[in-house]
Amino acid sequence: MLDSRISPRSSSGISFLKGHKRIIAWKVYFFAFLCMTFLGYIGLMGKETRFIDILDTLASSALLLSVFSYTYKKRLFSFYSWIFIGLFCLSENILYTYLTHVIQHENSPNTLYTFGTIFIWLINLPAFITLFLNTKQK
Repeated sequence: MLDSRISPRSSSGISFLKGHKRIIAWKVYFFAFLCMTFLGYIGLMGKETRFIDILDTLASSALLLSVFSYTYKKRLFSFYSWIFIGLFCLSENILYTYLTHVIQHENSPNTLYTFGTIFIWLINLPAFITLFLNTKQK
């Protein structure tokens, strides 16, 4: 029989499941981003590295810290630290995109590179959102 005492707005209703799905989605994103950052570290080994590649891996690590802090509700840094980290990561991603565009493709990138750049920015977008959300975290 259905229990008439459970309302749709109770914590045992649908809203409770939506909250869990959101938490699980952030955890899945965190572990996927962790794997990508780890692969970035592996990619730095065994080849001639550029300074911008090292900066990109450091920015990915900072974004990983941001996703971890938001997902697991850990207060790692203060408001101004998150602002500084966000500005560093955003400027580094723009600089990396620009330098890769100019140096490797001589101002005429192919379509595959353009879609790859858009794809990477879309992957990083939730991490940048967590940077903003961490500034509001108490």
